Amino acid sequence: MPEFVSTAIALFFAWLFAVSAWHKLRHPGFYRELLRSWFVQKAGSVGIWPLAVLELVIVLSLLFPASRSGALLLVAVLLLLYAAGMGWQLLRGRAYLKCGCAGPAAETTISRALVWRNLICAQLALFAAQQITAGSLHFLNAGVAVLCAAFLCLLYLCCEQLISNAQHFALEKR
Repeated sequence: MPEFVSTAIALFFAWLFAVSAWHKLRHPGFYRELLRSWFVQKAGSVGIWPLAVLELVIVLSLLFPASRSGALLLVAVLLLLYAAGMGWQLLRGRAYLKCGCAGPAAETTISRALVWRNLICAQLALFAAQQITAGSLHFLNAGVAVLCAAFLCLLYLCCEQLISNAQHFALEKR
């Protein structure tokens, strides 16, 4: 597989985790309460700052080829943990809980679609981690990687909107 494909996937996850960290750093109280509602702990005991810093470290690691494979593995682990957390709450009948994926302003709640999205993204990260080579990208390939990453970002945002719309329409039918 061409190197630009794994680079594009890494750039996509760098964007995704940068946005995620940004939300947590801007609204730590919201995420502290969100995790408290998910795991019924004291609000002060949930480490939002360390999680945001971990996400930022992952972002930086994704940008450098030498650390990219390990960062992609961490991406997969975090996405699987998020999916497991959502899945556990769904099994407990708590589908009303906010997801927090798109920040505090979003009304999206946890759902099977979000669990599947995270599982698919984790698989994509694992795939890219296996495809990294020691070669460097040529200028043209780097440009193609950036365009492919932008396409993945748009695809992700479209999926987020479709999931949100489906939830909204399901509530209107009730």
